[in-house]
Amino acid sequence: LQLLWLEYKEQNPNGLSYSRFCSRYRDWKKKSEVVMHFEHRGGEKFFIDFAGDTVPIWDERTGDVRFEAQLFVGVMGASSYIFAMAFANQKVESWTTGGTKAFEHMGAVPMCVVP
Repeated sequence: LQLLWLEYKEQNPNGLSYSRFCSRYRDWKKKSEVVMHFEHRGGEKFFIDFAGDTVPIWDERTGDVRFEAQLFVGVMGASSYIFAMAFANQKVESWTTGGTKAFEHMGAVPMCVVP
């Protein structure tokens, strides 16, 4: 929704604030009949990606932000079971570590991983 608002603000610089935009969107969504259902079999698909927003990691001694953590997120398709882990970057090592840790945490490996 944040990306949609940013695109809206590019075309309407004096437009709605983000919170007002979200409020209007929620109102519209309640009235909307648009629905798309997906069927997922248990253990079939694990959807992974890095979340768009970052999380500041603070230095306890100085109070300064050390870096903006990248959130690796995985969701099982059928159960919507969520796994998340913070990383310093989105490099291949972070992807593989995130996936490996997710599988270890779940105690299983899905039939396929969907990036």
